[in-house]
Amino acid sequence: MSEESWTGDGGWLSAHLFHQGDLSTVLVDLVGPLVDELRVRSLADHSFFLRYWDGGPHIRLRVLPRDPSVAAETARLIEDRVRAHFGRYPAPDVLGQEAYLRSAREIGAWEGVVPTQLMYPNNSVRFIPYAREYGRYGSGKAIEAVEEHFVESSALALTVLRTEPGRNRRETAVLCYVMLAWFLASDDVLALAWRQLAKAPPSADDARALYERQRTQVLTLAARMRTAAQGWRKLPAGSTLRQWASSVSRVVDLLRTHHDEDGGATPSAESVADLCAHLFANRIGVRIDAEGSLRYLAARAITEPAALEGA
Repeated sequence: MSEESWTGDGGWLSAHLFHQGDLSTVLVDLVGPLVDELRVRSLADHSFFLRYWDGGPHIRLRVLPRDPSVAAETARLIEDRVRAHFGRYPAPDVLGQEAYLRSAREIGAWEGVVPTQLMYPNNSVRFIPYAREYGRYGSGKAIEAVEEHFVESSALALTVLRTEPGRNRRETAVLCYVMLAWFLASDDVLALAWRQLAKAPPSADDARALYERQRTQVLTLAARMRTAAQGWRKLPAGSTLRQWASSVSRVVDLLRTHHDEDGGATPSAESVADLCAHLFANRIGVRIDAEGSLRYLAARAITEPAALEGA
């Protein structure tokens, strides 16, 4: 790797780990130990990740070196560890260029993203500069607070993934975290829920049927998340729910009082908290279609009086 600067906005390194196998395994077996090693070597204390599709399935690992002077050393260590891991545990090539491009164009059209035309090699690492999304998260202290949440959310996701949760456990966690984020951040959670329902696609029929089957359980969770949002400091110390509530609350509190240094519009606490919940679902491997169904369940429950009355 050349000695050129690999850091992007905010001084973050961004390594894209392309792998056509189980990305949860990559996170637990490679990314977790790697960020621990970076900390032990006094190279970096802060990192976060997400899963993405553009250029082929991969993990986007963002690492903030302790000092710019160690950025190159940090990047070399990341590259060495990733190449060694993928060399020992390579994923088979299950996605070809044509299939990738068909899928990328479809997803890109849905997300409003122009996809990378050529897929990156499977079992490879590329350093691609990190670009902050100021339009989504604001600038200055706002984006810094959101990035700190990303660090905490990623650590929480690794904690969850290390327990090897099945699909039901992961989806239940996301359902709870979405509702808790809404209750913490929204000034009118009922209106938010109705907006969510208005966006439900025609394919939501399955989610409607699921809600009717699980109505009692979902209502119970909604009431519990409302109570948790009102008194999250009383939740058990060290619990994942308290960690999530604490992290989201710090972002919400800052955004409610923050004024953009450049005079731009500061995004609402509600919109950012909602994005934080979406990215947590991404981090633990809940598919976007499943997340949509979970959001439908959350919104349906919140529009029922029982959830807001704490029944």
